[in-house]
Amino acid sequence: MLKLSATGKTDRYSLISGHEIKGGLKQAALERWLPTLNQNHFEYAGSVYGLGGLALAHACNTLGFTSTLHIAEGKYKPKWLETLPALNCKLVWHAAKPVEDIHKQLSKPLPLGFDDAGFINAMAETIKQDAEEIWFPIVSGTIAKAVIKASPRAQLHGVKVAKFTPDFEGVTLYQAPEKYHQVALTPPPYPAYPFSDAKIWQFFQQNAGENAVIINTGFAL
Repeated sequence: MLKLSATGKTDRYSLISGHEIKGGLKQAALERWLPTLNQNHFEYAGSVYGLGGLALAHACNTLGFTSTLHIAEGKYKPKWLETLPALNCKLVWHAAKPVEDIHKQLSKPLPLGFDDAGFINAMAETIKQDAEEIWFPIVSGTIAKAVIKASPRAQLHGVKVAKFTPDFEGVTLYQAPEKYHQVALTPPPYPAYPFSDAKIWQFFQQNAGENAVIINTGFAL
């Protein structure tokens, strides 16, 4: 089982971060969840702007499984795509279309955003923290569900980084001004994924209390 890197701390905040994990925090949760599914090959419809596909590839490779990642063709091609063959992950390009449409074409894919009770429980265990205030990014909403489950008594602050993201009762919500495919306008002073995690900082530095915790799911490009 992959171990989560140590929590980083400064005078004002703590950081639960996946920046030292090759597939980010989702990899750690996937390594808990995938063995319970009784499969040795997994398919997933992802995005070049998200890290779910990379997390799956690393988790499967670590566990001795194989994977196939389905992605819509586009101009942007992150360098991590080049690492997939070495991870026994097959990359399948699709014509430009919403990821939901690609997902529907697959016979037995993992749910979008890994939105499954098993994964949410695994992620909750991965990021469980006794904190009064927690900040996190919202894309599909899976991370938000895990944070709510892990820390129901904390003051929760979610930064919505995509156009169509769910709302959550009891969570203070902020909408990032950048479009999902745009990098953060105000990057944080720590390694953060520019399309999601990094967009927290512009709101955090203005609104966070002392000793708040930031869930930093990925890493800097």
